[in-house]
Amino acid sequence: MSAMRVLLLRLVVLLLLLSSEAAAQDFRFSLAIDMRQFAGQGTYDTTDYFRGACEAIDALGSGAFLLTPGDLDPPADDYWTIQTYLGSGYLWYPGVGNHEAETVSDMAWLRAFNPGGDTLPFVVNVGPAGTEETTYSFDYGDAHFVQINEYYDGVTDTGANGDVVDALYDWLEADLIATSQPLVFVLGHEPAWPQPDAANGRMRHLGDSLDAHAANRDRFWSLLREQGVVAYIHGHTHNFSAVNIDGVWQIDGGHARGDGDTGAMSTFVLTDVVDDTVTFDAYRRPVSGGAYALTQSDLIACERCETYLFQDGVFPDSSYAGTADTYLEPVSLHGSDTPLIVDGDPDRAAILAWDVAAIPSGSTVLRAWITLDVQNTSADTYEIYEMKREWVESEADFAVYANGESWQTAGASGPGDRGSSPLGQAAASYGGNYMMSLNPDGVALVQRWIDSPATNRGLIITDYAETDSVRFDSRESSTPEHRPKLTVFVERGGPTQPIPATGPAGRLVLALALSVSLAAAQRRSARSRPAEAWAAAMPSATSRVS
Repeated sequence: MSAMRVLLLRLVVLLLLLSSEAAAQDFRFSLAIDMRQFAGQGTYDTTDYFRGACEAIDALGSGAFLLTPGDLDPPADDYWTIQTYLGSGYLWYPGVGNHEAETVSDMAWLRAFNPGGDTLPFVVNVGPAGTEETTYSFDYGDAHFVQINEYYDGVTDTGANGDVVDALYDWLEADLIATSQPLVFVLGHEPAWPQPDAANGRMRHLGDSLDAHAANRDRFWSLLREQGVVAYIHGHTHNFSAVNIDGVWQIDGGHARGDGDTGAMSTFVLTDVVDDTVTFDAYRRPVSGGAYALTQSDLIACERCETYLFQDGVFPDSSYAGTADTYLEPVSLHGSDTPLIVDGDPDRAAILAWDVAAIPSGSTVLRAWITLDVQNTSADTYEIYEMKREWVESEADFAVYANGESWQTAGASGPGDRGSSPLGQAAASYGGNYMMSLNPDGVALVQRWIDSPATNRGLIITDYAETDSVRFDSRESSTPEHRPKLTVFVERGGPTQPIPATGPAGRLVLALALSVSLAAAQRRSARSRPAEAWAAAMPSATSRVS
């Protein structure tokens, strides 16, 4: 046998092994939350409500199962709509929201839906005593999913008011340590840090979510970060958002009520897991009605994906001191002040910069955010622009960017001082931890900072036409966690090069790929049988538990 033939056979075997393994891992799951009271038979059995989301999910490919971390009351109605429009036997993993926790019949239904805590397919861990049926974890493909009941008080599954109490934290910590799955998702009803709706900025439940118990919230988030959790998925606010907080994605699924809530667009999310890569697509329906359409796509995990954080005294570690900031006004210097102020009456603008040298060259920036600790909120919206001059923190004021060096136009307003295209917005209508997402132009700017470090002159937040000031902590804040923070989500290195399918060897590889795809389909069919058996054992979708 020729050396070329041996090499080709070895390549074929390797491709078979790799392809079959990857196929066994690949899957999709759906996310729909807060459809409460707008499902079931009768009045709400139209496409204007939850049914419309289910039909759109089905048309796009519903995947292996649906996740709903709470506010699904009455659950029997939601289950009827799911089974009717996503298919009898379609897997549903429900969680507890505040409305179920306060309704005896809803909790009874949910407990009966997962009796003993391990009736749902693929469950690997049953919740702690008192919440066995409504806190659980399960494995699917290469992923581990944990549904936690944040109304569990350590004794009963309805005693807490949106919190991760000691007993729940201890159980979660043990579960996360025990799993060997490379991809981990945690679900709960309430946000750790409530965010405004991605489309219209609506804010709900600020201060009465997990943030009402800040110490427990921070402990919970540190655990997720330490254990490499990809995302924390929640609802409660009815607002869709997706942000990366200290390396863990917080994804708010919004609401799937259709016309049941016209304060924000109805939403569902489809997430695809392919090997070690996780991407999600958010589909939303205009409040005026119509069809669901793709509004946002994000890559949130991959083998080479990493989150870099820059915050003086905190990230990447306590020695980092790469931030510079000040604010410009006509009367004095503010390079060592806290807070920073942005205003148009009188004119004030904040400029900030971070040293991002820790990000490896060759990395591709996917998303970037700025986080500020807002002390004084504003009803106005300010814009973020690129800085073009090498300003000096201790010397810059309204007239000069360094001693003896004047701005082209006072207040860093000239085309030689700053960019003309906004990179994002600061609409700080709420205090505390406030995140601003950079738009594609902003992401491209951060990319340039990595590729050409000499171009990194930071950003300016300004709009001299506005009159309601916003104030936020500077890098001099005595509380390190309140200092300005830059979050950069990247994919390290260049893109993976596909194997060219040309010539006889390429044709053989393609033929083998078809064979592998058929085998993978057979495996997926076999893997669906536990779900079918579970569905057959479940009560009818219309049954209610008293």
